[in-house]
Amino acid sequence: MLETLERGIEIATELGLYVIVDWHMVGADNPADKNPLTYLEESKEFFSYISEYYKDQDNILYEIMNEPNGSTTWADCKKYANEVIPCIRKNTDAIILVGNPKWTADLNSVMKDPLVGYENIMYTYHFYAADHSSTTQVVKAYDSGFPVFISEFGFMESSGDGAISETNGEKWKKVLDPRNISYVAWNISNSPGSASIFKNGTTKLDDVSDENLKVWGVYLKNWYRAKSLNIVPEPEEIPTANIELMTEVPEWTSNYECFIVSTGSDPSRLNYNWSSSNEGVLTVSEYSTLKIIGNGTCSIIAKHKKNGDVGVLDIVVKNGEIVSFSSRYIE
Repeated sequence: MLETLERGIEIATELGLYVIVDWHMVGADNPADKNPLTYLEESKEFFSYISEYYKDQDNILYEIMNEPNGSTTWADCKKYANEVIPCIRKNTDAIILVGNPKWTADLNSVMKDPLVGYENIMYTYHFYAADHSSTTQVVKAYDSGFPVFISEFGFMESSGDGAISETNGEKWKKVLDPRNISYVAWNISNSPGSASIFKNGTTKLDDVSDENLKVWGVYLKNWYRAKSLNIVPEPEEIPTANIELMTEVPEWTSNYECFIVSTGSDPSRLNYNWSSSNEGVLTVSEYSTLKIIGNGTCSIIAKHKKNGDVGVLDIVVKNGEIVSFSSRYIE
């Protein structure tokens, strides 16, 4: 088996490709074995060997567990990771991909209690768009600063079969591509089911003409080729409200010190920029333009530099429309 693995890595490397060495062992001997701790010792032995053997190659990533499920908890996954990661780290600082419960679809648990003490690790997520239309976990993890890698996905059902859901798939694309989140499609084979890219029975596994591919294969080929040409879909448009503050508050930028207080239905989406380089979706520019994206409320407290007068602007936005805009002084 190792000879086959090593030959595969050689071929991929010669072609200038990245390689994910995936410990695809959950349920390998017994479908009831759904916890990565079942094969902990074997995993440590394997990753110690393979990471030492390829320690000088920079095109290899190590995925240490595949789709923990059943009663497996994130605590189990963390215990496993804390045993296996050091086996790799003694040889290389290569990227390590870490799975999570619920068939690698539980980033919520990861965000509550992430691994600590390691660098160059990423958390994996798997989805099949026909069954999993919600992108919330991935967006939340990414926006919260967690490195996310989609190490398995398809636009069909999670069974690996069924119709391709282009509607849900396009939704995922608009989340992944603008954020430069990496993803790996399942799968290159001629096996039954819509998830395999080659038509059943074909022996031409190097022929990627449309005639030799299933619907999924044609879709992926066109998508990936478009990506290579930097044709990236635009993110979904979010309603935006712009307010020209200079028309409301004379000498706003020159005479007032300003402080922004903001709240909203999704506070993590609200940020501000006042004479700084911090990026955010709630911004006040040097031209005194306030931008609120989506829904939310904002209060801007302004204190006059000379006479100490304090004024407040209260703005409420719903679906990109200004619901109310009022100003008041504080004595």
